[in-house]
Amino acid sequence: MKKNHQTTMKLPKVLIGDLCGVYETQNISQAVFQGLADFLLLPSAEQILDGFALHQLYDIEARRDCRKVSIRLPQSLYYILQALSNGNDICVTASQMLARIVYQPLEKADFTQSRKKLINIMGSKYDKRMRDAISQIFETAGRRWKLSVETCAGALGIHSNFEVASREIINDDDTEKINLYRAVKEHPRDLVIEAAALDTSPDTFQRLKKQDFSASAKKVNVEDAASFLFLNQTTYRNEGSTFLTGMNSARWKKRLEAIYPMHQRLKHTEICEMDLFKIIGKYRKENNALFIVDPPYLDTNVYTSRNVREETDHGTAFGLEEHERLAKLLRLVKENNHNDFIYFCRITATRRKNKQNEIISSDEELESSDKHMKGRIDDLYFGHGFYFLDVELDKGTIERIITTFPFEDALPYGASNESEVVGNA
Repeated sequence: MKKNHQTTMKLPKVLIGDLCGVYETQNISQAVFQGLADFLLLPSAEQILDGFALHQLYDIEARRDCRKVSIRLPQSLYYILQALSNGNDICVTASQMLARIVYQPLEKADFTQSRKKLINIMGSKYDKRMRDAISQIFETAGRRWKLSVETCAGALGIHSNFEVASREIINDDDTEKINLYRAVKEHPRDLVIEAAALDTSPDTFQRLKKQDFSASAKKVNVEDAASFLFLNQTTYRNEGSTFLTGMNSARWKKRLEAIYPMHQRLKHTEICEMDLFKIIGKYRKENNALFIVDPPYLDTNVYTSRNVREETDHGTAFGLEEHERLAKLLRLVKENNHNDFIYFCRITATRRKNKQNEIISSDEELESSDKHMKGRIDDLYFGHGFYFLDVELDKGTIERIITTFPFEDALPYGASNESEVVGNA
């Protein structure tokens, strides 16, 4: 959003007045910018450019009574206007876009379908089985916390779907993700303009992969955020290696529908970029806090091939030593600070797969490796008064969820009779 374009537009006077009223400003350039950007934030089904709103709002005399205004627009927004106009008068296109926002402001638009895209905007790994399990835990725990701290927010799979505390903090040590989330929270209009202006092509994909992102924890870089989102959303399974076959401008712009509901979700959320241990240490003495902890899994490589920018190393390796340190800290959260946590881990080892994504690990190898994996998790969390639930995912993969609080169908993690179900909490 560095460059601006000075242009003169001929717009209906009454439209200009109504638009300034919507945004409570006398600055016409500002009102036009906000109106055009909000139009781009609408669900694609509501981005109608046939003059409907103009005809509903104003009679022919009002539509013809126009005024020339000099407006400064971001260069990228001007390019979008030109593309949408398809060679026709951009003033007509701009009038239709702005009238749509006056006729139906952004906050009144139907984002029902767009909200479903929240769980996919960054390639969330939480499939339906995991979401159902997490929903069951929160719904039957019978409590609401004063503070929730999601220590490894990742793709926002949990935060997008659940609200369990009055004050919410999300954290990650991935600067590029945090920059994107801050852009969504603080600059959704700038972000959608910058993203929508990107040419949806393999050439753009390859160019952005080589780009030197300058994202900083201190200042939001909207251009970098748009580029990072593009790389994430236009590649197979969000892996960042090759451009997604079949991706086109229409599909890309449809994915941008998630920006506004995601902005609404993050509006009152605190966003941090800290080390996992530091964020827990900073807030563990707070009253009535819940720590949501989903670190890299022990002895698995599920993340190694899924970085959007493979050459970037976010943080250090998270091995057994780090898991032992984390378990000790989480026990203190419960025992010393009387706070809660919900912890996610794998108790099955990585399944070796071929190029066709078929498991090639032998049964003997899996039996031995799984026993070893589960044993080490047990060594860290068994017998401390916690509860757990195992969720079977695809092809023999089992995710264990460990909590400090009971919930429906939870098992005591360390009771004499481990088969005893806790039942309704």
